Amino acid sequence: MSRRKKLSISMLLVEGIALVCMLKVFVWVIGNNVMKSPFSVPELDYALFGLGALLVLRVGYVVVKAKVSNKAAPNKPVGDNELELSSIDEHVCAYCGKAVSEKVWNYCIANSHRFHGGIYCYDHQRSVR
Repeated sequence: MSRRKKLSISMLLVEGIALVCMLKVFVWVIGNNVMKSPFSVPELDYALFGLGALLVLRVGYVVVKAKVSNKAAPNKPVGDNELELSSIDEHVCAYCGKAVSEKVWNYCIANSHRFHGGIYCYDHQRSVR
């Protein structure tokens, strides 16, 4: 026996809109081809409008929730962790502790705005942005 995947609310609303659209097409075909006198079912229009409004509200809720969660947890630069920090006088990488050359050390000092004041080996300079 296979298990069905659980649908999200948004996908459920999209499938509801698709179902109502198929019913509207069915009513149109029956009215024009079978009965030869067009008619409409206003309840389908109301259902389509309601489902569309609910989908817009749901998408808006998800977007706002994502923005709020991003503001609540700001991005922390790589060099802010206590274990990763090293003294600026040492010639070692703040991330891995590997010794760095004086040329790399001078480059990190000259670009301290980019590296948030830390010294990083050549391999870890790319990860600090």
